[in-house]
Order: sequence, then C-alpha cells, then structure tokens
Amino acid sequence: MFKLALIILVAFSPTTHAEDNSAFKRVNFDNFLSVDLPRDWTYMDKSLSSHINTSSEAKARVLGIEINQGDNKVIVAANAYDKAGHSNATLRISVREQATLTQPQMRELMKESPEAIAELFRPVTTETVKAMLKMPGAKQYRLRSIKMLENHSLVCYQTIYEGDFGRGLVISSTSVCPLENKTLKFSSSYQKGLEALYAPIIDWIWASLQLSPKA
Repeated sequence: MFKLALIILVAFSPTTHAEDNSAFKRVNFDNFLSVDLPRDWTYMDKSLSSHINTSSEAKARVLGIEINQGDNKVIVAANAYDKAGHSNATLRISVREQATLTQPQMRELMKESPEAIAELFRPVTTETVKAMLKMPGAKQYRLRSIKMLENHSLVCYQTIYEGDFGRGLVISSTSVCPLENKTLKFSSSYQKGLEALYAPIIDWIWASLQLSPKA
C-alpha cells in the first residue's frame, strides 16, 4: 500500500494540481470525476483494490445473497490507521456500468417527503440489516437514517447504518448516485467514538466530489 503521493495510478491515470499547503489533494480520474482526498490516509493500489470486489461478493454469497461484483470498478480505496495499525476510517468510491435512473429523475425524487423516501427504500434497508446481522462477530446493526443528498454536482440517496462487530460501534454510510448509464457509489465508515474527527473529513470529500463535463 502506498501514500497518496505514490498511489493515484489506481486505474484511471489521474492528474493532480498543486495545492501544497492543503491537507487534501485534488485528484482527477480519467475525465470522469475529481475529488479532494486527504494526504495522510493510506491508499490501495489497483491490484489490491480489485480484491475488495472479490471479498464483498464472497461474503454476500456466504450469507445467501446473490450479487455480482465483477463489473464494479473501484476508483478509490483508502483507510485511516491509528498507531497500532487498526483502521479507524475507510473510504470507497466505485462505479458500475448499468442502466439506471437519470440525474433529472433523481432531482424529481428529491421533492418527495422524507417519509416517502424512507418507505421507498425500506425493502433494501431491511434486507441489508438482516444480512449484516448474520456476519461473524455482529453484535448489533441498525439503520440510522436514509435521505436524498445533493452537492454542487450530484444528487444521490444516502443510507447510514450503525453497527458493532467487536471493535465498538462503527458508523457506515453509502451514497448511491445514478447517472443513467452507470452508478457511482461513495461509501465510508468510521469508529463512532471518533465521529467528531472523521465526519468532517468525509463530509468534505463528498462535498468536493465533482463529475467531469464529459462524464
């Protein structure tokens, strides 16, 4: 694994801009998207990040969930570690080629009430909770919130869960962003006890995420 200065040859031959005084570096991914990434996190290279798909598909199948991750392309896979080498926070950005909703349709969906949005996605969130509670070491897992989410470039729906798998409570979130012919997914997690430290970092990464004009 490599530090940010070395890694972002992840798969998209990105280019970077000079922002030497910032704790973040703006990274462009093959004319698809750009995002601010924290310099002091650790990033997986292409070969390691590809195993994320294999691992997640295997875990799901063990739980009886039929998913296929072979067409999911991981763009960013990052972790923030403590001094003991334990991961305190994670970040994943991926894209999957598939027919889906358009961004204008997502903007229309934003007009619905929070209650209607929660009801719309209830089957998905209910099955997710059931599946995660079957994971080895799972002590608890619950839905914390679901909502529509917008930054200056994207409209997505976001689910936030809270669970304990043996190292204390972890908050995990996934924002799914349909783009008509592909789906962008932005996922993160962090220890609940460190929420004040990591939540602002994740919030800024999300706010900085921007599609390229040709995307």
